[in-house]
Amino acid sequence: PPAPPAAPPGLSAEGRVGRMVVLLLGRLAITLSAPSPPGSNAAIPNPTGRRDGAGPPPVSSSRAQTETEALIRLLARAVCPVLEGAAGTPALRAALLEARDGAGRSLLLAAARAGVDALVRSLCTADAALFGGTEARSAALAHMDAHGQTALDLVVRHGVTRGDTSQHSECASLLLKHSQLRLDVSGCADDDAGRRWVAELRSVHAAQRGHAGAVAGIVKGPHHAYRIRTEAASAGHGTSLVLAEDLQNNKRVALKRHRDRAKWRMEVEILTLLAAAADTSGNEPFAPALLDHFTITPPASSAAACPPHTGTPSCDSSSSEGSGSFGRFALVMEEGSPMGLHGTRGRGHGTRLQLRADAERLGEWVN
Repeated sequence: PPAPPAAPPGLSAEGRVGRMVVLLLGRLAITLSAPSPPGSNAAIPNPTGRRDGAGPPPVSSSRAQTETEALIRLLARAVCPVLEGAAGTPALRAALLEARDGAGRSLLLAAARAGVDALVRSLCTADAALFGGTEARSAALAHMDAHGQTALDLVVRHGVTRGDTSQHSECASLLLKHSQLRLDVSGCADDDAGRRWVAELRSVHAAQRGHAGAVAGIVKGPHHAYRIRTEAASAGHGTSLVLAEDLQNNKRVALKRHRDRAKWRMEVEILTLLAAAADTSGNEPFAPALLDHFTITPPASSAAACPPHTGTPSCDSSSSEGSGSFGRFALVMEEGSPMGLHGTRGRGHGTRLQLRADAERLGEWVN
């Protein structure tokens, strides 16, 4: 194989380490996806030890698998603690995040392409402060290479090339959970292996972003994006309520959607007034805190980008992004926690209004 490209002149020691790691991951991806030489019955080496074909693998293939597994473990043990802030220096961490290969692939893209899920997990779950803030973290997860490929695109492409897909499947799960990347399986081969890989990706997509036909996927506001965690918890009278997760800070929230703009505005005003009254009186709030409110703008989506689920045009163009039956006017509230009968959190008394309401509710139940 050709020698790796020389490092740019003037690169620091940390920069050379970062570039070396990214280039090494690139070589791993090539090794894992390369077909066997003509006339050879050697299995394709991969980190999980699974292989194409039947019968025991040749000794050389087993040795290659062992060496690949050892290299991946070494990379994970050396690099993951640095990315997570548990080891190394800030300069080394910054160099790893800024490193690029000849095709403009970052560490995340190189790890996703090679199916090294330990590195993808560290990059997806590391504290935003290690990236320089939430915006920098989001930009790192959405980075594209010189060919316009995202980390998820590379997972899809290289997961179906190699014989085993378990590592790439885990990478896909992590990226679908922690990023806003769109799943595109239009380039997958139309053969048995390709169809199995597409089915696996759809299953992972449904597990992380919800099933088609429900309030599913990712709902984007002007400042935050929210990943739906459940089917509709309640629906009726022109509204729907689901549990979601703020992708900026991983906070669990409740997302309510209205079809009627006037009712939406009224609820925003009421929740704001109740929060102000609670702050003024020092009492427990009567309603969940309003964290965000916005109008959902349906994005332009392509039905050809992802082979359809049943009843939905594409993996990420479900009714959660359109006006649809779930409404375009969104409220984001604190998820809250179960409270006692008098409506307080950990307090032994409530306001007169709360106690009176509790008495009336108790009377209704008794009668």
